[in-house]
Amino acid sequence: MTRMIFDTSAIVSLLEDGRQVKLQEGATISLAEYEAGNAIWKKVANTRTLGVEEGLALISALSRVLALMDKVGIGDASDVLKLALKENITYYDASFLSAAMSSKADLVTEDERLIAAAKGHVRTLKPGEV
Repeated sequence: MTRMIFDTSAIVSLLEDGRQVKLQEGATISLAEYEAGNAIWKKVANTRTLGVEEGLALISALSRVLALMDKVGIGDASDVLKLALKENITYYDASFLSAAMSSKADLVTEDERLIAAAKGHVRTLKPGEV
């Protein structure tokens, strides 16, 4: 089985779909916990696409699944910044891409811009494809 690195968009998507078991098949970076928590907060506080109870349930599921997932490093911070600048993506996104590159793993994401940036570096999958 090919190793997969899940970015924040994929983690939140799979949690919302009740497919968190798929996350245990891959890894992420430590940043994902904070980014995913913030994404859930935005859905509750800003966009109001989730109620408070739904947000609390989702954050609990996030904590449980992240405790089971492997965490991988992003590599050298300077190299991540160079990658971000070269591909015109955020440092956050470059961190996930760098982790996938150094792990020789597929990158699972919903982020179209990150998918485009990953071309030529790693194979990408959308959450529905895992």
